[in-house]
Amino acid sequence: MAKLLGAVFHVDKDLIKTRLGIPFPVRQCLQCRGYIKNRKSFCSSQCQYDYTHIELECPECGQIFRRKQSYVKKRVAKPSINNGKLQKRFYCSHRCFGQYWGRNYGFGTRHGYHRPRKWNWDLVLHIQRETGYGAWRLSRLTGVPISTVSMILRKSRTKEC
Repeated sequence: MAKLLGAVFHVDKDLIKTRLGIPFPVRQCLQCRGYIKNRKSFCSSQCQYDYTHIELECPECGQIFRRKQSYVKKRVAKPSINNGKLQKRFYCSHRCFGQYWGRNYGFGTRHGYHRPRKWNWDLVLHIQRETGYGAWRLSRLTGVPISTVSMILRKSRTKEC
């Protein structure tokens, strides 16, 4: 009714409600339960932030930080977002994530595992020191491709200097 009268008399419907004595619908803030006059769900932007962001603890440094609730729910519930994996850890910064990643997946984390070389470098270097042959002859003797033999010799020269 107030909407119709407001349209007819070109007056705000809230003004008509106050004049007619119609009470406004009272809403409560979803975060602090304070009363709101307007149609919003929160009384302030701080209440909205507190309601929509959840507190998490960084597994690397232990710092408490906030992430948007919808972001966390998507990462935990939908494995398609994370290359088919559910995300279990949330980090406060790129630095903490990098420290975790480097410690668990970085250089030298294979605990003594090194891929074996395809060709025997020691044999090539041993024959070269004894005979003084060049890359072409060493390649014929050992069965190692000439490009690999020349690379082995080049690397051994730079280490000796």
